[in-house]
Amino acid sequence: LASTIEVREAYTMSVAMKPVYIVSYVIKFMVNFACTFFFMFESDFPLYDGYLEFVYTNVVAVNGGISTGL
Repeated sequence: LASTIEVREAYTMSVAMKPVYIVSYVIKFMVNFACTFFFMFESDFPLYDGYLEFVYTNVVAVNGGISTGL
């Protein structure tokens, strides 16, 4: 009986975490896509490298905080 309850709790927890993982993945994918785009055309956007690294670092930090908080 105890193992059945534990399995149910684990399943409930995994179902509850799915939206958090999906949102986290989407945020990371969008930021990585933007970084890749700007670094591919680095010669066209030479002034954006520092800003891009700043935004990337902050988005990753905020994403981690939100994922932990949810």
